[in-house]
Amino acid sequence: MLKEPISRGRYLLSLHGIDIDAEKDTTTDSAFLMQQMELREELESARSQADPHRALADLMARINASQKRLTGQLALQLEAASSEQLELARETLRKMQFLQKLRDQAEQLEAELDEEAL
Repeated sequence: MLKEPISRGRYLLSLHGIDIDAEKDTTTDSAFLMQQMELREELESARSQADPHRALADLMARINASQKRLTGQLALQLEAASSEQLELARETLRKMQFLQKLRDQAEQLEAELDEEAL
C-alpha cells in the first residue's frame, strides 16, 4: 500500500499531523481545475473519436506524465518538511488524487471499449 505514491504521501503527511480527507479535501488551484475540466471533456469525447483507443492512450500518457512530475514534487516537499513545504505537499497530493481518479475513469472506459470490441 505504501508503495503507491498517494497512500505514501498521505501517510507521510499524517506523521507531520496533516490529515487529508480524500473525499472533502480539494485543490484551490484554478488553473489546475481548468486543466482537469479540459481533460475530463477529452475523456468524455474519446468514445466518439475515430480511434478511441489511441485517444485514450494519449490522454493516459499525459496523465502519467503529470503524475510522475507531481510525485517528484511531493518527494521534494516532504523531504524539506518545513510547514510551508508540507502545505505545498498537501496541495500536490490533492492534485495527484484528481489525476488518479481521472486515470481510473480512463481505464474503465478502456475496459468498456475492449468489451464492445469482442
